[in-house]
Amino acid sequence: PSPTPTPEPTPTPDPTGCGPATADHVYFLGVVNDGNAPGEPREDFRADMGNIEFYLQTLRGTYCIPDDQASILAFTDGWTDDDGVPLSPYPEASEANVKAELARLGAAASQHADSTFFFFLSSHGIVYASNSLGTECPVTRLTGSLSGLKSGDGESGDFYDCELGAALNSNFAPTTKMFVLVDCSFC
Repeated sequence: PSPTPTPEPTPTPDPTGCGPATADHVYFLGVVNDGNAPGEPREDFRADMGNIEFYLQTLRGTYCIPDDQASILAFTDGWTDDDGVPLSPYPEASEANVKAELARLGAAASQHADSTFFFFLSSHGIVYASNSLGTECPVTRLTGSLSGLKSGDGESGDFYDCELGAALNSNFAPTTKMFVLVDCSFC
């Protein structure tokens, strides 16, 4: 007699009923960084990390948003509390990571004409006159702003408002509804 084939294991269902098969076309990116390194993030930025977690949890009360449709990036690798416990369980809030996540989530959202994208960014920032800094934005603008993220991977860490606009426009289909909240001191 031939051996009985081993049945495929049955996947454990998500207790909330939310998974890839039932997902709404809703995407989320939360970013928080205290650009006043060195030292640990200030309490207000740690509170903002909690706020971003709360926003995502609240959205999940209305929408089915699986983990692959949501990201939180926070602080920089290596920031720990006095006991050596990492201050963030999330990937680093570097400019390169933000742009990569915008590209990844934008590609997924652009597959659906009814997508919605929620973006929250909290960091230090500045306002500048376009003729006073060597900015990455067109000099035809009178003023602009930037938020301070971590540099690396070919990025300065100065995430200009024009870069955010370009990333949103180039990575997301025009049909994607967007809710964008940027809190970076002066932005």
